[in-house]
Amino acid sequence: MYNQLQRLEEQNLSNCKQIPVPGFNSGKYDLNLYLQDVWKIHNIHTFKDFFRWYNNLDVKPIVEALEIFWKYYWEKN
Repeated sequence: MYNQLQRLEEQNLSNCKQIPVPGFNSGKYDLNLYLQDVWKIHNIHTFKDFFRWYNNLDVKPIVEALEIFWKYYWEKN
């Protein structure tokens, strides 16, 4: 998947649509079906939309936690 995303960096993310993810499916879970559901539920149409959704879900809370940590750290020093 990393190689696919790396190649997508060279393209305009606004024009990229969802692509199948080979090799990530197991007997229990089908990642492609899961991603299709995620894209449908969250009204995602392009990789730009997907990255925005993912960053808000995963990266934004980490940044907020680090900001609180640094504020606490500097107040104690």
